[in-house]
Amino acid sequence: MTTITLENLSVQFDQHFTLEQVNWIVAPGQHWAITGGNGAGKSALAATLDNQGDVIEGLIGGIPGNVAIVSFEAQAELIEAERKKDDADLLDVISEGTPVQELLDQACRDSVMQEKLIAAFKFESLLNQGFRKLSSGETRKLMLIRALSSKPDLLLLDEPFEGLDV
Repeated sequence: MTTITLENLSVQFDQHFTLEQVNWIVAPGQHWAITGGNGAGKSALAATLDNQGDVIEGLIGGIPGNVAIVSFEAQAELIEAERKKDDADLLDVISEGTPVQELLDQACRDSVMQEKLIAAFKFESLLNQGFRKLSSGETRKLMLIRALSSKPDLLLLDEPFEGLDV
């Protein structure tokens, strides 16, 4: 990973929120935890690092090509993508969704890591199940397994344990 730099960066998100005047450097090997109240811009910052939003001022550099994000928004996108598959179904059959194993394999770059995570999350019994049958917590586990087994150059975790039991 190269150094990520944000210089006087302002990013617009759908006319609802603007992340303003961010100056930040993330050096290779660093791990950051961003804290703050609701509406402070934590999710917007994560989205910016995932190449979302419209840069309206400043510079951003060093964002790697392989970024994995676990967030409520990413979960909603996965759910919407599955929903669109049904919209394309000409037979008017509501499916159970893409099999979990197939969704895991789509992003996998380290099958050994994937197998370890499946075991650690006790996910084996869900591998042949359709995505639509997963609970919110199971969907979040799926996203964590996908993100970690994709061997990302940058891993963004925005409230990754939301919806999970202790």
